[in-house]
Amino acid sequence: NGWSFIKNAGTIIFVASAAIWFLSVFNIRLEFVDIQESMLQSIGSFIAPIFKPLGFGNWQATVATFTGFLAKETFVSTLGVIAGAGDGITNSPTLSSYLPTILNQAGALSMMVFTVFAAPCFAAIAATKREMGTWKWTLLAITYQTSVAYILAFITYNLAVLLS
Repeated sequence: NGWSFIKNAGTIIFVASAAIWFLSVFNIRLEFVDIQESMLQSIGSFIAPIFKPLGFGNWQATVATFTGFLAKETFVSTLGVIAGAGDGITNSPTLSSYLPTILNQAGALSMMVFTVFAAPCFAAIAATKREMGTWKWTLLAITYQTSVAYILAFITYNLAVLLS
């Protein structure tokens, strides 16, 4: 069971990381561009306003949050790709040095709460659908989980800002 999990999770992480890399280096015309002009940045910027009230309404955090719906394991690897954690051994920034440039403490706390409580990955959603028997109840469960996550992250962010 352990080896099976490692193979499955590793495959998902690899494919998601490759997709994130591809979207981060090409624009819509498939030209090599800086990450700030990439398809990934465009997608993230379009979705980012949804998370603004939670303190992580920038494109980088938004993209990482959405890849977490593919598999929770891809959340960190997405941030690593965006931070350039594979650009070279000597010049590569660490994730811990990159995160403060896109999130403050309150936003990071809020993002963690949202990620933990939001709807699970696609594999878990498929299992939920199989157990519930219909998409109606599955979508209701996903909506409920994500709504609770949003509310808890909103409360977390505002309390963290208030207490800091």
